[in-house]
Amino acid sequence: MKAIILAGGFGTRTHGLTHETPAGLCEIEEKTLLDQLMLKLEPIHAIGDVLIVTNGLHYLDFFRWRMQAPYQKRIHIETNQAYVPEKRNGVIKDLFLGLLSHQVPQDDCLLLFSNRYFDFPIGHFLLPCLGHREAGFVGISASENGWIHMDNDGRIRCFEARLQNRGTYSPSGVFFFPKSFMLRIYEYLEMVRLEPDDFKHFIFWLAEKEPLYGIEFTERCQSLSVRTPSKQSEETLEEKKR
Repeated sequence: MKAIILAGGFGTRTHGLTHETPAGLCEIEEKTLLDQLMLKLEPIHAIGDVLIVTNGLHYLDFFRWRMQAPYQKRIHIETNQAYVPEKRNGVIKDLFLGLLSHQVPQDDCLLLFSNRYFDFPIGHFLLPCLGHREAGFVGISASENGWIHMDNDGRIRCFEARLQNRGTYSPSGVFFFPKSFMLRIYEYLEMVRLEPDDFKHFIFWLAEKEPLYGIEFTERCQSLSVRTPSKQSEETLEEKKR
């Protein structure tokens, strides 16, 4: 299995917190978000290579980070060649770019986002994934503003598009896609040509095509991509300004 970390954003939704530093290299609890992810990935033997997909603007930032990274896992960096937000590929295209990358083998994929922080052990998330490799899995957290429902078997049902009701869960930024799902992603992008930067819509679409199950995160989970900065984000910004 490979891990793909999406880091192609330009910080347009973080109120200047990541204007110069990419979100994955911002620090929480004295470590960058990327280091927080790598510390969770490092002890998992089922994961071989780690691929970071970023944009052309921040490629050198991640390259310098990798030069100093102390991890044993092989870390690769792929660029989508975008240098301004208006030219970005979109999150689904960046995922597909990572899946097709010649730098890592074609295999099942653990998908992570560089702007996410969570306390949930990735190894616990992967246990059901490794036992059911014909299905996809989504890390979810209870949320009043959620848009994901699950049935009694834990299968994700996304009803908002039809019923306009609110769900009970939101994604936590951790996903498992088996190798067989690559054709579905190609179908989404190249055949039905749906929105390449709307991950929510992609999950809606995929849940109707393939078995997709939720694994609940009860521990802390947060994202830097918010329109109203959290207190912790504000504290981080103040530290960066000093």
